[in-house]
Amino acid sequence: MRILHLTLHRTQVQPETCDYLIDLDYPLHPVESSLEPRFVADPGIWERAICEPFLDARFSSRLTRTLWLPGETWQLQNEFGDYCVLKNRALLKSKQEKVNQLVLAGEIEL
Repeated sequence: MRILHLTLHRTQVQPETCDYLIDLDYPLHPVESSLEPRFVADPGIWERAICEPFLDARFSSRLTRTLWLPGETWQLQNEFGDYCVLKNRALLKSKQEKVNQLVLAGEIEL
């Protein structure tokens, strides 16, 4: 199914129910659809836990993508996006509050 990019709705969950989410975002060339929104661009729900640069092959030279030469000038010809692990602010906050209450009640130890 993945080869054909078909989705099975019974195996999918709503992103808002997830504690963490991985998102690839190209801020210089944003692409968004109803099926794949830019989660990283919604700071009200999602907070960046960690992000790393990710090569944007569509807007980078084939030569600089293929070969690596020392020096910053060479790599400046490449475009990069953000590959991020996002955390759901509200869900994690409520879970942290529950854990704190259990600790205070003496039901668990940290």
